[in-house]
Amino acid sequence: MAAKIPRESIARAGAGLLAVLVHVAFVGLLITSLDRSSVHLASPSQVDPVQAVVIDEAQLADQVARIRSEEDARQQAEQARQRELELQAERARTERVKEEERLAEVQQRLESELLQRTRALQELDARQRALAERQAQETRRLEELAEAQKREQEQLTRITQAQHVEQEKQRAAEQEKQRAEEQRRQAEAERQKADEQRRRAETERERAEEQRRLAEAEQKKAEEQRRTAEAE
Repeated sequence: MAAKIPRESIARAGAGLLAVLVHVAFVGLLITSLDRSSVHLASPSQVDPVQAVVIDEAQLADQVARIRSEEDARQQAEQARQRELELQAERARTERVKEEERLAEVQQRLESELLQRTRALQELDARQRALAERQAQETRRLEELAEAQKREQEQLTRITQAQHVEQEKQRAAEQEKQRAEEQRRQAEAERQKADEQRRRAETERERAEEQRRLAEAEQKKAEEQRRTAEAE
């Protein structure tokens, strides 16, 4: 409506100015007609005064009718032009409103798309942060698992080494036991051998003792026989 008011004001001003010009022209025509009538009245030998007045009035009426017709035509043309201008203005307003609505719709769609993209980017960023956090947690878990496996391997190595040392000790103890057992068997064999030698020596001693007793008995018997023989 702000654009319509100046145009209507200008149209009214133009129509008013046109009406003034028409009236000025009408007055001028009247004056001209009166001047011509005066000239004709000054020549009584050419036209009858009554007839001249009737002719002037008829001409004046024709001129007035023609001027009014032209004025009406101009007013109708002006009104048609004003209506056309108003229609153009209305179409322009309608087009402007449609364009504003279209621009508002485009802006709303762009804002909606921007909001959706912003939300999508935020969701993507959140997913990336969550994925990075999960990867960091998985990395820490793998590191902890590797550290635990390393500690377990070290402990297994220590256990294996201890078992190896224990096995070595057990082998050494078994070997020592076998050596001790062998030494015991050897000592037992030596003892048995010594006992056998002792028994043999005892047997030899007893046999020698028996032979000595037999010899002494023989000697006594021979001595007895000798004394008996000497006594006879």
